[in-house]
Amino acid sequence: MFKNLLKKLIIVCLLFTTNNLHATQPVFEDVTILVSSCDKYAPLWDPFFVSLFKQWPSLMQDNRELPIMLIANNKFFSNPRVKTLNIPNEISWSDNMITALNQVNTKYVLVVLDDYWINSPVDEQRLHEIYSTMQQEDAAMLHVSVNDPRWQPGVKHAIVPNLLYTNKFKHYKATLQLAIWNTEALKFLLRPGESPWDFELAGTARSHGYPKPFLSLSGNEPITYMNAVQQGYIHMNAMLYTQQQQITFDPGTLQVLGKNRFKVSYQLWKNKVSKVLKLLNTSAYYPYSIEQSK
Repeated sequence: MFKNLLKKLIIVCLLFTTNNLHATQPVFEDVTILVSSCDKYAPLWDPFFVSLFKQWPSLMQDNRELPIMLIANNKFFSNPRVKTLNIPNEISWSDNMITALNQVNTKYVLVVLDDYWINSPVDEQRLHEIYSTMQQEDAAMLHVSVNDPRWQPGVKHAIVPNLLYTNKFKHYKATLQLAIWNTEALKFLLRPGESPWDFELAGTARSHGYPKPFLSLSGNEPITYMNAVQQGYIHMNAMLYTQQQQITFDPGTLQVLGKNRFKVSYQLWKNKVSKVLKLLNTSAYYPYSIEQSK
């Protein structure tokens, strides 16, 4: 009898502990996950979303009401948890973003590129901490994953560890690495006809005159990810990742980076030169001032 009573007591304690742990899971409100893609990169969708839901499981549980949108052209991603936004007559990346943002009904949007495969568990407590701070600060952007800390100078936040106020004239301030944006701020900085690389340059220049603060991190990142694509080629690390995680992945018409390393290196060098030439054309971006809305 004593053993049965002890077993019941242990079960009650476990249930109580489990319920308490479950209750502490943060719920994210007023934010949409927006995945930037197009039909060309449809082969990336399966590994992207498999990784997303595996590493951020509460998206299927406590945060199942958090909207997830995928930008595509004519193709459709068959998953009830994801809303496909079809934009068949694509003009440019920025035009797609503007169209998609006009359908976002939340104040904030987590912008993710389709080749950003989350490869470790999301620290939801940390993410919620810095997201709440972003809301309190009424910030324009919160850079939640920093691949290159050299681009993160700034003033330390007085309370939240490893959180920075991004310097006003920082390079790549309007980054397209993983970040939560104030939806209206992002719409304001976007211009039709721009590519992602154009936006990081021109959008950064426009951001220098934007009145709201920009936040970034110097460590303790809540989300880490790998770049699955380089210059349009599937990276070998991405192929290894899908094999290790037992994720079905068919690259389709996308080529795998292998013998084309020289071609990719040349393209990277060419893009860097192009960026320098664009920066020298200061009339395209300066002076640092925001345009007044009519």
